[in-house]
Amino acid sequence: MTTELAAFVTDHFTDGTLSDRPPPLNCAPHACALAGWALQALALSRRLADATNQRFSVHVFSPCVGGLKSLPPPPPTSRTSLSLHSAHDAELTRLVKALGARELVNLKATLLKWEIFSLTAARVAVFVDLDLELLPHVAFLGGGAGDHALGTAAAAAAGLVAPSPRAARSLGAATAAAARREVESTVYDWRALIECAANGTKELLTYPDFSSPVNAAIMLAKPSAARYRDGLDVLRRAAGEAFDGDVGWEKVGRPRAVTPPADDAWRRRRGHLQMLERNDWRFIGADIDQGFFFYMMRVKVQSGGDIRLLPCITERQQAKGKQHAHYFHYGAVGGCKPWNCLDDLWRTVPKLKKDGDLRGPKYDEIAFAIGWARRTFALLDRRMAKGGAASTCAVVDGCAGERLCAAARSGLERFESALGRINVSGPPRQPKTTALNRVLQRATLPPLDGRPAPRLYEFALPRQIPLAADSARLRGPYRSVEEAARERAGGGSGPLPRAQAPPRRLPAKAHGKAHGRGQIRGLASAIG
Repeated sequence: MTTELAAFVTDHFTDGTLSDRPPPLNCAPHACALAGWALQALALSRRLADATNQRFSVHVFSPCVGGLKSLPPPPPTSRTSLSLHSAHDAELTRLVKALGARELVNLKATLLKWEIFSLTAARVAVFVDLDLELLPHVAFLGGGAGDHALGTAAAAAAGLVAPSPRAARSLGAATAAAARREVESTVYDWRALIECAANGTKELLTYPDFSSPVNAAIMLAKPSAARYRDGLDVLRRAAGEAFDGDVGWEKVGRPRAVTPPADDAWRRRRGHLQMLERNDWRFIGADIDQGFFFYMMRVKVQSGGDIRLLPCITERQQAKGKQHAHYFHYGAVGGCKPWNCLDDLWRTVPKLKKDGDLRGPKYDEIAFAIGWARRTFALLDRRMAKGGAASTCAVVDGCAGERLCAAARSGLERFESALGRINVSGPPRQPKTTALNRVLQRATLPPLDGRPAPRLYEFALPRQIPLAADSARLRGPYRSVEEAARERAGGGSGPLPRAQAPPRRLPAKAHGKAHGRGQIRGLASAIG
């Protein structure tokens, strides 16, 4: 029985998730990441519940959820709930485990995401990868403190020394106002996405990437017990078989032959979708989650689509008349995830020192790690203080009695100690055009070690992708319906002719799954 408007879902798997004898888990960094994601999801759900007067839930699937038992639960009167799952459905896990060889063996567990279709208490299941920020980066700075404390926290989040009291108050007031506007904009856009999915006919809504029509980092699904069983049946028939990179799942055929004529994949221009250009099932994630969801929902039942092409999204965006909300996906830029690399990054500082400045390819990783850690710790501390619960978990919960995020806090302390001896200005960045960044660009901050201090935006905020886009912005990667029809009619059974095929991009890899750094920049420039 449906009782909720939406359920936010994430999962976290390890190399041993599908093993008969999984290795001992080091849950310390993962529990911290899970806690940060869960608290963001709860905060967003609470705001959405207030805006819609409907119920929301948050689900976390991971063998490391034990550490999250120390989080104070939502109050009984809340319209939000938190559910912790230490494992996925046993039948789904068994079938995924029985699949034949995959190109990326350790990522076969991404197929466990199919469980979102079993969450039938919700009208919409919103799957969001663990490495994706749900709310603006400044949403929790200062934890609701006064302007002086917020200004100091904003400066600290940028890796800078504290400003003067007067500068801190000015920065804090401006940051608080801009942060409120960004949070309101984000809640508005998430509500638009969820209501659009709930009221529409399509059962799966996703964003594409440069290779696959389904980027499984964000998916809005309409749960159905029948659809869930259909997926189990396909996995059951695939047991023990090696994946065929030419004709795909259940040997359905080459993509240009089996992609339905009205599917949104045809709207992607050349150079923006490898699946149709190469005309095979060797695009990124084809033999795991991204290819499976595309096959099940857009080939087999023809009930999925591209979020950015939905009329209800573009209409809401045009009526809004405000800046667009954004999300940030660490996996899209490659490199180390903040919770995995924070404890080790401080060791790289001496190697990155050149003429007193922090340079090199690790710069973005360092900036992301510091920003992620400070936001997560501020949100966690505020939650613990409100709930009055001790921030510990038991040995049986997999974290050896350590305080939640203790390892990450220690890593940040060591890293900041190393950074204190050099300038952290890093390479220059182009200013972003959001209201918050305009505020931060005007901030006057004291110098570091006698050198001019960087602007706050240069260190605090990574590049982000629009959560939704209006029709005027759908240029670049998208073609019109008429152009899509001509492309579909002119295609053959093999790859595009060499003279027409776009140059192949070499994607960066994150957790073994490829995502191009150009992907996020291309989307941000063409759509954002």
